[in-house]
Amino acid sequence: MPAVGFPMADFATSRRMMTALAEGPFTQLEGEPLTTSLSVPWERLLPGPVGSRFSTDVGGPGRPRARPLVLDTEFESVSYDDVGCPSGLEDLLGDRRFLAQHAYAIAASTLDLFESTMGRRLGWKARGHRLALKLYEPIPFDETGYDGQRCEIRFGHRKDPRARRHVPLALYRDLITHEVTHAIIDGYRPHLADPDGTLDEHAIHEAVADVVAMLSVFSSTERVAEQLNAAQATAEEESPTTPWCRPACSESPTACSHVRHFAVR
Repeated sequence: MPAVGFPMADFATSRRMMTALAEGPFTQLEGEPLTTSLSVPWERLLPGPVGSRFSTDVGGPGRPRARPLVLDTEFESVSYDDVGCPSGLEDLLGDRRFLAQHAYAIAASTLDLFESTMGRRLGWKARGHRLALKLYEPIPFDETGYDGQRCEIRFGHRKDPRARRHVPLALYRDLITHEVTHAIIDGYRPHLADPDGTLDEHAIHEAVADVVAMLSVFSSTERVAEQLNAAQATAEEESPTTPWCRPACSESPTACSHVRHFAVR
């Protein structure tokens, strides 16, 4: 039974829930960013935040060296206060704590998916136990990517006409999943990323990372429900006299059994 006072920690399975964006900062529902809850293995997070498998470094404009962020509320405690997603776009783009939680949760859940499926711990290619996630680097956005030699993933940022602030690419769930998958494959089968490898070997790297990234977005029942609702609205506008086939479900679209059928995880 979970201890009183620690609602976010599941002691029975040593897991906790963390809020992350379901897809990206511009995917919204009723004017607010669409979010999801990810179940990740519980661990104490040191300032950074730094866990046993990932370290995060959140920079920002005018911050050549990012100060470590604290997610766990008490160093000697298992308590954890989930960082909620800001409702406004500009607030979201400037919230470094939520960016750190979002990136850590997606990275940890991706690694957990591979390890639970394969039934064993997977290591990184480079020495060390942690993969570094550098979430707001002063690099061109198209240089975002995984570096196997340094055991790190660097995320750039870019200007978008829909926002006043620059948009961190680390806010996109599929991009984090894609790059973390590269790191996982590189640790599992290093020869696939060898510079002297064949085109087919390099293609396997990209194909697996692309598929896992795409399915990660549709593993969110919130995102699938939003897509189904949009499709329903479009169909009703195009054929107002044709009844839309509605699945038998509750008032909440996320509780629909048809939606859960499409969820990968």
